[in-house]
Parts: sequence; C-alpha cells; structure tokens
Amino acid sequence: MVIPKWQSFVANTTVHGLRYVFESPSRFRRMLWLLMLMGATGIYIYLVKESVDKYFSNPVSVEFSEVIPEKGELTFPAVTICNLNRFVKTKINMLENDENFYKMSLNLSACEAVKMVNKNMTCGQGLLCAFEQFGSSVADNCNESTRQRVISVLNSTKDPIFNPEEFFETYGHQFQEMFLYYCRFATFENCTPDDFYPSLTENGRCFTFNSGKNGTKIRSTRRAGSSGGLSIIVDVQANENTISEFSRGLRVIVHDQGTFINLESGFNVFPGSHTLARITASKVGFAYVKL
Repeated sequence: MVIPKWQSFVANTTVHGLRYVFESPSRFRRMLWLLMLMGATGIYIYLVKESVDKYFSNPVSVEFSEVIPEKGELTFPAVTICNLNRFVKTKINMLENDENFYKMSLNLSACEAVKMVNKNMTCGQGLLCAFEQFGSSVADNCNESTRQRVISVLNSTKDPIFNPEEFFETYGHQFQEMFLYYCRFATFENCTPDDFYPSLTENGRCFTFNSGKNGTKIRSTRRAGSSGGLSIIVDVQANENTISEFSRGLRVIVHDQGTFINLESGFNVFPGSHTLARITASKVGFAYVKL
C-alpha cells in the first residue's frame, strides 16, 4: 500500500525534479537529479536561516550623502573659549581702598557682609571662602567658622544680596583682558573682543565666537583648512590662577549655534602652545529595517 501511494505522489508532485530522481531510466541521471535537488534544498534552508537571523538582529541602515551648498559656502560653527581658571587672582585680592576697586565694579552688594565678618579679608576672598569648595586654599584668613558667618550674614537680609552669576561675571576673566590683538577669520576678516559673546557655564565664564546672538550675523566660509577658519592669540593669564580644573589654559568647544555648551566635548589648549583643530560636519540618519 505504501509503495503505490509513494509512486503516485512522486508522479504527480509539483516539487521540481523529485519525479526524475525515481523515474529516470538511467541511474546516472537519477543520481544527478538527486544531487541537484539536495543542493537546491540546502541553499533554500541557508537563505531562510540568514533571513531569520537578519530579522531578529534589527539591522541599522546608515546613509551618507555629501551636500555642497549652491553658493559654495558652509556655515561656520560657533567656537567657545573658556579659561580653565574661574576667578582672577588680582580681583580676588584687591582691597577696597585700591583705586581700581570701584573702576572694575568689584563693589558688589555682598561685600558689606564680608566687612561685617572680617575686615582683614577682601570682598573677593570672603565670597570665595563662603561659596567655593576650595576657597579656603586661596582666600587668606578663611576657615569654616568664617565661612559660616559670611553665609549667615548674607542670609539674614530681607532680600538676597549675593548673586552667583554676578560674582562670576565681575571677578572672572574678561575677554578684553585676554585678547592679544590678533584675531582673523578666513584670513582676511579681522575680529575683535566684541565678536565673542560672554556666557556662564558650570565652570565659569566662556566666550563664544560666531554665536549668532544679539542679532549678529552667522559667518560662513568658502575655504577648507586653517585659512578658512578662526585664528586667534589669547593670553591665558596664568599668573592670575586661583581655582581651576587642575591645570592652566583654555578649553575650546566647537558646536552649532544655539546649542548647549558641553564642556566635556571640548579640548584643552595649554599656555605657550600652538594648536590647530580640524573639524568636519556630518549628518547621520538611522533607520530600522524590518523584513
């Protein structure tokens, strides 16, 4: 019963080649058809396995395309320069009777609280002692008792008189003081300290070139290499170091206009060094492929 049914199945099946494995008059032809059928079956199983593995692996398709602007120009990114030192030593140690104390607007409202606690401390020393973690290593006559007393006096006022942002801006670096009168963009365009927009970060004051803020024009460049970028000489004012990130120099961050200034994505430039930075712009898209 089994053999006749099998013979009927082989004679009428739609599986290509199976009938020739059994009905070919020559043994050689039957073996040839068997090998071809087994090979095709093996290839089919392999392709099915590959497709299943690819489906469950969630492959990512990445496409890259080069975009050349019609005018041949590329928008130049924003370049932010931060001094690794947070406060200027001369300002921190400047006495109230110094003629530059009021010229430099160091007479903050919170200075009165410092005088009430310790007349031997400058305003900058007292505020550094009270609000900076390592202020005691920089400010003279600073200890935990003095720190708590300054904070207590400041907290006793009806309205807050200590503004951390004002403290950073007043006692931190000014770009005009760091600027050494050499700044070029794309070789031929001069730039000045006014082209560097000040901003506050968690590490103090930073200054951004080509920020696009305050209605300023965002620059573009036609050239690749250093001749098409920003060249500037800056004085890090290493002799004014007080509290910094364990070293002296600058942190440079290159980013898009209007984006968060991420200090972790920058690189350091140390005093006495000449640094060239090459950047490339790219836009990467991701897509999941489902089979």
